[in-house]
Amino acid sequence: LTSISLNTATIVCAFLQITETIYIPLSSIAILISWLWVFYFLRIFSSTAVLVSMINQIVKDMWPFLLVLFISVTAFGFSFYIIAWNETTTHDLFTGNNIFWGVAYSWAQMMGAFDTEGFEFWDKILIYIIWFFHTLMTMFVLLNLLIGMMGDSFGKV
Repeated sequence: LTSISLNTATIVCAFLQITETIYIPLSSIAILISWLWVFYFLRIFSSTAVLVSMINQIVKDMWPFLLVLFISVTAFGFSFYIIAWNETTTHDLFTGNNIFWGVAYSWAQMMGAFDTEGFEFWDKILIYIIWFFHTLMTMFVLLNLLIGMMGDSFGKV
């Protein structure tokens, strides 16, 4: 129903020539939901039904993990945000605007982006230390935990 509604709204926006600032984001969401809906129809075939069942089970089992991951990323994000308060130059730090950007910086570091440009010397040392513990916690402990949870989910299916 959501896919049909969004696709209909996209077509109506196109015919009414509504501004692209509304039309394009609506279209991108509609097409994403339409393609995700393909998973529903893949349950028809016996060769893909098991895979779709596994994906459903893994998504159901991931919620506690995602909560722990969110808490970990938020904790390190708050730390990066507070370190950014010490910045005295005019360089606009990624974490300097608000707490959301501190958490986004923490998420980006978890994904492999590491930028210390704009931090002072002693702050960079502290960033490296926090980055080490952040990497240890998220990449090694939590993601290996996720792999183990996926194995348990596979066993359930």
